[in-house]
Amino acid sequence: MPRRLSLLMALVASLAIAACSSTPLAPPLTDPKEILTKSVEATLKAKSVHFQAVMSGTISADMTGAGQPSEFKLDGTTAEGDLDIAGKKVRASFSAPAFLGLTGEAIQIGSTSYFKTSLTGAKYQKQVTDDVSVDEATDPAKAMEELRKVLEMPGMSPTKVADSKCGDNKDCYNVEFDLTGDELAAMASEAPDPSLAGAAFKLTIGVERESLRMSKMTLAVTLPEMGSVDLTVNMTKWDEPVTITEPAADQIAP
Repeated sequence: MPRRLSLLMALVASLAIAACSSTPLAPPLTDPKEILTKSVEATLKAKSVHFQAVMSGTISADMTGAGQPSEFKLDGTTAEGDLDIAGKKVRASFSAPAFLGLTGEAIQIGSTSYFKTSLTGAKYQKQVTDDVSVDEATDPAKAMEELRKVLEMPGMSPTKVADSKCGDNKDCYNVEFDLTGDELAAMASEAPDPSLAGAAFKLTIGVERESLRMSKMTLAVTLPEMGSVDLTVNMTKWDEPVTITEPAADQIAP
């Protein structure tokens, strides 16, 4: 047998052996609640993640307290940052052009918050509170309990919709929550809420099939008396090194 043909046959045999001996892929998940549960578990096992959020839409609100609502366009509103899951830290910057060109930065380390905006000055405002804590948000047991509570709420019946590509061209499951105004009202209060008549809420969560980590979330909310909001959040750079520290003492307002 010619040498080249022998090498080719050996290569084919090697590939066949590797294919037969490799670990088979897990069967695809079909239960939307199982997809969400496994996704939360996988996400909380990660070390870090980068997120980018984009918001658009129009809302009508009384931002000045004058009793007269004004219309605000949310197009161009963005937020970007890193979540250090292992270290229990978050850092994010944001921009809201419609609100007087507002920009800012927030840092959360445990129960301590550092916050500054273009309206409050160059130095951070420091606040310590138990109401907001990264520790609780990244605690697996508490996260799973909160997910269980959400899935047991009236009307919160997730649906698995068609899979799609997401992130770096990876295959993703898509799980959707689609709520009407009546369902939203039932969640908020036992008494009917006229302001939610005609409201709509749709949340779609994209989960990578291989890693089961969340890759994308899209939220569309319509409130007849306030307007509509669309939010897209992409999650990338899983487990990449990230450094989040508290601001220097001279950067914190007294």
